[in-house]
Amino acid sequence: MSEKKQARLVERGANGNGGTYEIWDVGDGCGIYVDFNPRPFLPSNPETMAFNVDLRKRKVTSWDELGVWYEDATGGKAIRELGYEPIEDER
Repeated sequence: MSEKKQARLVERGANGNGGTYEIWDVGDGCGIYVDFNPRPFLPSNPETMAFNVDLRKRKVTSWDELGVWYEDATGGKAIRELGYEPIEDER
């Protein structure tokens, strides 16, 4: 049985559109940037998108979506659906 890949939460905060963003470390300097927009194009549904990010440069490496959810998929939901076990350290 293969062990599920882990993603560790590095940062979570408010974004400029009234939603939440998260940055997850998936190893080897790579990460996933998850961005929730509660009002992408009114009257559209809320939208969460995930992108690859270079953690060393703190920069998205491609704006091609890894996944899109028409709901708030922060808090580990997007990460789980991308095949990772979310790890959030107690701070």
